[in-house]
Amino acid sequence: MTRAPAIEVAGLSICGRLASLHRASFGLDAWDEDAFARLLEGPCTAALIARDDGAQAAGACGFVLVRATLDEAEILTLSVLPERRREGIASRLVGEAARLVATSGARVVFLEVAVDNTAARELYRAAGFNQVGVRRGYYERRGRAPCDALLLRLDLDP
Repeated sequence: MTRAPAIEVAGLSICGRLASLHRASFGLDAWDEDAFARLLEGPCTAALIARDDGAQAAGACGFVLVRATLDEAEILTLSVLPERRREGIASRLVGEAARLVATSGARVVFLEVAVDNTAARELYRAAGFNQVGVRRGYYERRGRAPCDALLLRLDLDP
């Protein structure tokens, strides 16, 4: 039985690995290392990574990027290596992100998810997120038609 990966806050030094993980999930539409660096250099943005015990940055198997401002937070992106999916890693990352932003005063977490991303929609539903809107043509995908996004909301316990 494989041990569950440890989840910890990551710094700017891991931006290359974040970009690699993102590419494994989003292919041509993935963010590059510079995009992650710009986000993490900004205020109130954090990356939580999942990695196997004792592993270095290269051993990271998933991450979530979250930003909090006053009493609201947003999950900017989430990625888990395809071969590590269905192990509960994404659920743990979402839960830890919610706990992290709650400690900074956030009362609600928002995110957008592609309407055609059934697995992610189920993950967020199971985590307690509810649909509060639709963003038409939100995701512009290389070589494909734009895709609508569902706007989801999670109310955090006071």
